Amino acid sequence: MLAEAEFSRSDLTEMVFDSCTLRQTEFGPGTYRDTDLRGSDLSTLRGAGNLKRAIISPFQESELARALISDLDLTVADDPQ
Repeated sequence: MLAEAEFSRSDLTEMVFDSCTLRQTEFGPGTYRDTDLRGSDLSTLRGAGNLKRAIISPFQESELARALISDLDLTVADDPQ
């Protein structure tokens, strides 16, 4: 588990986070080329928009979407107005 860690201006090129729970872990501006996040829980990480060129699995798309929605403070509404 890697809870509430902060990465800012870090170079995590080719770093592997193997099956980590990234609860409230913040990925600030930095280099994340080929950072492998497969198998990790991405649902509560912060700074999803900074993870350019990172690697995730198809199963993590919805987790990353939830993290991005939270980062952007978006409201997901069921009913159209």
